[in-house]
Amino acid sequence: ENFILKNAFEQMPNPFASHTLEIYPNYPNPFKVKTTLKFYLPSSGRVKIEFYDALGRRLSTVLNSFMDAGIHKLVLSPRNIKRKLASGIYFVRLSEGIQNVVRKVIYLK
Repeated sequence: ENFILKNAFEQMPNPFASHTLEIYPNYPNPFKVKTTLKFYLPSSGRVKIEFYDALGRRLSTVLNSFMDAGIHKLVLSPRNIKRKLASGIYFVRLSEGIQNVVRKVIYLK
């Protein structure tokens, strides 16, 4: 049952979602190898996902492309961040138009 509901939810826009940009909690968190980030776009547009260290320094732009409205998934790993990471707290920033949201992620080496 959960599998069917999960797939339907991911493939169709959520009619109950808010009209604001959202990043859902990533899983697993903390992560060692990779973590999955789900996010909701209320409208189509240019989307940017950036990865920051705890001091606010941008380490990488993970995604910068046009995307349709709806729920999307992105797998984050040190490989697509293109950096060697130390264990610690990092931040993922999702931007679309004038909206920005940030989610804290924890990396364990």
